[in-house]
Amino acid sequence: MQPLFEANRIGNMRLKNRFIRSATWENMTTEEGHMTEKLYAVYENLAKGEVGLIITGYANIVAEEQPNPGMMGIYNDSFIDEYKKLTALVHDYDAKIVMQLAYGGTKTTHNVGQRVIYAPSEVPEIGTQTLGKAMTIDEIDYIINGFAQAALRAKRAGFDGVEIHGAHSYLTNLAEFSTHNLFGWRWIANQPLGWSILVGYTIIFTCIYIQVNQVYYDHYEKQSTHKNAKNKNP
Repeated sequence: MQPLFEANRIGNMRLKNRFIRSATWENMTTEEGHMTEKLYAVYENLAKGEVGLIITGYANIVAEEQPNPGMMGIYNDSFIDEYKKLTALVHDYDAKIVMQLAYGGTKTTHNVGQRVIYAPSEVPEIGTQTLGKAMTIDEIDYIINGFAQAALRAKRAGFDGVEIHGAHSYLTNLAEFSTHNLFGWRWIANQPLGWSILVGYTIIFTCIYIQVNQVYYDHYEKQSTHKNAKNKNP
């Protein structure tokens, strides 16, 4: 039992112990996916209870896609400040927090018929029998970019990492099944974990690109401020 209480690492992320709370759906957000005091309390209690790493409930990456009511959102910048409050709350207890990003796709019965639901092909999901729209290349790019932008918002909000939901017949999972990906999606065809890897690389490169540009911008601003101050005080 002792190793459970020992510090550990996941990559560069230092964990104070090996206790990890996996992602769950709390059904406690507003209708649009924003935080509530009740949900803040859930995460504070987890951190207070000495959980080393907390993985949030899944967060939808595009506004029109919510596989279940009451799930967290990360589809635009309006979420950043409230998640800064969440990450600060968890970090106060020396715990880490990772946001789970998701596109549910046809693994849903929520608001079916009232929104566009993307799928690898027009094949009903075996459990829900929900039929989605077969994605075009542009729509694939749209969802991949949605994951990348969501990850960037999570980074700006202070999360220690992101987790891509790639199971339970969600979109990233179905894309890897030949029974549901009839078209092969060309560049993903027959590539093990091709969709998840592509999403992962897009997230990494988006965050690195923004971070590098932010460093350059900060440097430029400092240089400009220094130059202006020098001109005012010859």
